[in-house]
Amino acid sequence: MNKKKNIIFGAGKVGRMAIAHYLSNGVEISYCIDNSENKQNTVIMGVPVLSLEQLIQKKNEERWDDYVIIICGSIS
Repeated sequence: MNKKKNIIFGAGKVGRMAIAHYLSNGVEISYCIDNSENKQNTVIMGVPVLSLEQLIQKKNEERWDDYVIIICGSIS
């Protein structure tokens, strides 16, 4: 059985809250994705923040069978 890759889209306030929630409940988060270049290539609570392009490259390299993207954002 292949392990799912859990990915949070959004490294802002809501994304950080989601990462904290999932990690505190024992859910592994493989990556966080963000459109902001200022947040890309950083680490949040041990989770690497990538661009969407970097994620697509990793998907091609790792040949994931299944992954989950959790979208986190705020509405202004």
